[in-house]
Order: sequence, then structure tokens, then C-alpha cells
Amino acid sequence: MRMLASGYLGIGLTSPIAQLDVRGSGGPLLNIEGSDEASRLYITSSGNVGVGYGNITPSAMLDVTNYVVQNSPVVVFTGYDTNTQSLKFYPDLSEGHLTQLSATMTWV
Repeated sequence: MRMLASGYLGIGLTSPIAQLDVRGSGGPLLNIEGSDEASRLYITSSGNVGVGYGNITPSAMLDVTNYVVQNSPVVVFTGYDTNTQSLKFYPDLSEGHLTQLSATMTWV
């Protein structure tokens, strides 16, 4: 690990090019766990990202696994200003896939 005077932190390399620069091979680049020690965010060395309860084997660039909570959205896209609203996807417990239950968009 190396911290430069610029404030850039490098893990697995000596010349970081960002505020946090992580390099590795073979294992995960990042694993963030909850207090129950189950992964919540997991990034593999190949760049696949697992999001959700215990998702440590993401099979796509973004693999979202929901720890199912009734009426709780799995994915939420929110606009960056007052002219855009959010798009939410909820788990369909009977079908095993995501369902878009709310969407509001305003174009300027």
C-alpha cells in the first residue's frame, strides 16, 4: 500500500493514478460486508461486480442479487436535477424476475 503526497492511495501498486487505485489478480479486488459478514459489494479481478446479499460469484458485469424484502426496490435510477424523476424495479416474488412498478420521467 502506498499513499502519495497528492493524497492518492495505491493498493497493490506503487504509482496510483486516482484517489483510490487498487490492482490485483486472482482474488477479489473489493469485498464490502455487512455486520453479519455477508458480502454486499464484491468486485472480481475480471471486473464483474456482485451487488446484494452474499453475491460473491457475479456472472455478469453487473450482477444484482436481492435479499428479498417485500415492496423494497432492487434497482433505483434517480435523476440528478428537479426535471428528472426515478425509475424503480421491484422483485416479482412469484415469477423470479424484476418488474418495473414505478417510472416517472420528465424531459426538458
